[in-house]
Amino acid sequence: MADSANGEWTCSLCGKRHVKLWWPEELERSFFICANCAEKMQSPCFRFKKIGTDAHGADIFAKKATRMNPVWKVDENGTIPLYKNGEYTGERTNHLIVDLSKYFSDSVFSGEITVVPAVRIPGMDATLKSAFPYKKEEWLKLPTR
Repeated sequence: MADSANGEWTCSLCGKRHVKLWWPEELERSFFICANCAEKMQSPCFRFKKIGTDAHGADIFAKKATRMNPVWKVDENGTIPLYKNGEYTGERTNHLIVDLSKYFSDSVFSGEITVVPAVRIPGMDATLKSAFPYKKEEWLKLPTR
């Protein structure tokens, strides 16, 4: 959440400040999460298995009970290994998939969501920019922990 007195952001779960923070990619940006909390809340990204086809020939999938991606740690650049279909691509991403259902079971934050660096967005309304102090370059300079 933002501290309205000085415009500093804090992790919504632990209150940590002056570190890299992430926020939901497509939802209201009033929730912030730090690297430590994101690591604890990371989604297992379960593998889906084809179990048949429907009457129209479309594939039917079920969640398989095996973890698709290994447990990740956020590095000092704010990135994690990028996996596609359970395979490491050799690339890194700053988009983290977290499961916040433990904290937000009855809200829009339940289940797996993607969180992205909490930075100003190009084209953001001028009145909002003052509430969001970090440009991407500034975010990269912040410590991860």
